[in-house]
Amino acid sequence: MREIHSKLLHLAKHRCLPYVLGLPLFAEYTDRLTILLVGSVATGLCREDSDIDIAILCAHDVYDSIAEGSDWRQGRPSETKIEGTQLHYYAETFEWVDSQLRSLDDVPLYAYGSALVLHDPKDQYESHFAWLTDEAGSLWKERLEGKLDMLLRRSRALDQALRDPDTIVLARMTLELVTRASKIAALLDSIPFDPRKRLFETALSGSMGRRIEPLLRDMVSAIGDLGSSDGRESSAGTRVRSTTAQVVDALSGEAARQQLRVGLDAPDRRQLEE
Repeated sequence: MREIHSKLLHLAKHRCLPYVLGLPLFAEYTDRLTILLVGSVATGLCREDSDIDIAILCAHDVYDSIAEGSDWRQGRPSETKIEGTQLHYYAETFEWVDSQLRSLDDVPLYAYGSALVLHDPKDQYESHFAWLTDEAGSLWKERLEGKLDMLLRRSRALDQALRDPDTIVLARMTLELVTRASKIAALLDSIPFDPRKRLFETALSGSMGRRIEPLLRDMVSAIGDLGSSDGRESSAGTRVRSTTAQVVDALSGEAARQQLRVGLDAPDRRQLEE
């Protein structure tokens, strides 16, 4: 994997960046653009078939000019192939990225919190996002405590739902708990995770992730057998209840060991899963 990462990183720096900077669209703005490598190549979680993702950050007036005619406002990047590798590139304003980061949304935190700066002639990235480094510890703590609290609340909701089992509801809640627990494990292990793709692969690669992975896989395998037509809790439901309790205990214990607060007075709504 290290060799693949090195190869894609070299391609991003020495072929993709010059391609983007050479586009006529950006010609008069190159000294006002901050160009970042984001995604799996930036974090080192890439594979042979991974895309290269480049984010172009700029002020509002520049964005209004360069975004004309693109699909960036609809969330669709421009794309081309460089030496057989797919390149995606898009632009956002500094203000938009800042607001997304402060919302504690996992997607921008993965992308921009782990970004590599490829081009920034006026040090705009540092001036706009120095707080990311300065507040890294408090951000990590806030995310972890909020996510853990929501896991505790949703595990209690599952316990209630098991008393009047409905297959679809229980399946959805179980998958939600697996997702939340995976993210918490990654944060406890201080490793980046991709919230949209390969969550198991990226979030469970640390020591806590490896510890709870068998339990999470057991929860996933039980989903197809959840629910009961006669209103009683199924054996799969009992299994999920027990396994969820083990996962919650493991994560809560490690969080307490790391001197994090386990259980908030009020739920942090920013931690609700989409």
